[in-house]
Amino acid sequence: MISDISSLGSLINLEQLLLWSNKISDISVVQNFINLSELNCGSNRISDISAISSLTQLQTFYLWTNPISDISPISYLVKLNTFYVSNKWLGSHRIQQITSIRNLVDIQTLSICKTEICDISAIKQLTKLKVLDLSENKISDISSVSNLRKLEQLQLNSNKIQDISAIKSLLCLIKLDINFNGVVDLSPLRYLLLLQELQATDNKITDIQAIQHLELKLLSIEANFIQNLSLSEQLAENNLNQYIPPPLLILISKRTKSVFESFEQQIQLSEFQTDLQNMSLKFKQKINRVLQNMNKIQLIPKIIDLFQKLNSIEISQ
Repeated sequence: MISDISSLGSLINLEQLLLWSNKISDISVVQNFINLSELNCGSNRISDISAISSLTQLQTFYLWTNPISDISPISYLVKLNTFYVSNKWLGSHRIQQITSIRNLVDIQTLSICKTEICDISAIKQLTKLKVLDLSENKISDISSVSNLRKLEQLQLNSNKIQDISAIKSLLCLIKLDINFNGVVDLSPLRYLLLLQELQATDNKITDIQAIQHLELKLLSIEANFIQNLSLSEQLAENNLNQYIPPPLLILISKRTKSVFESFEQQIQLSEFQTDLQNMSLKFKQKINRVLQNMNKIQLIPKIIDLFQKLNSIEISQ
């Protein structure tokens, strides 16, 4: 693994620099690479990113799994389109505030995971965001996301969220992950007609009526407090069906029920009963034949005895 990159200083024409999964702690040399459009420093030992302040052409920046607590230098990266950072498992070196991201007005993909942040008010100005991942933080208030009308993917799993009413304005949302929170009410999701994937495992949800009209392709609602499950025609086509035993699915599906009530199905049922009766008759006939054969077998000793008696009479004569 590489720990020293100072020898790269002369490569001033670099546009992409991939350094992930090494033992690098000092990235001061990158300040020379003013043409960089992509920098991947993921999984290293970097605690200071002040050198990136001069990289005004940078569009993609990966900083996941580094012992960094201050990301304020990214405020200079006004052309940044994609930014990933995470550092939960690195002792006391954890990000606690993200106010510096408010300048990233062109950013479309933002991932800030496994940190100590609880205030995300800075994101409300990032109206071009399409993908936002704020998983595994300490967030409870998500009201700031209501401005992000272009969001297509939103991951909020493993936080402290109870109220998701701010999500109702995200009409472009396709994927939503709110696993491992304290959400009770899903009614704000009734407006998200483009939603295809909803993951809401391990919350406090008691009712899913609000999402029955959605044309979901993936629904995960394990470990909640749901008591009554009523499937509409749309839900009957979701992956939820894989968790329901087929016999039970037949009983509770309105579509299947209507089929069973049709004349054609009644005819099929009648034919099945006729086949069953025929099978029963054939079985009885077979049993009778067996019994008849058994009776014949039982007569054999008597016939043999009679034959012996007749034979002895003939000999005596």
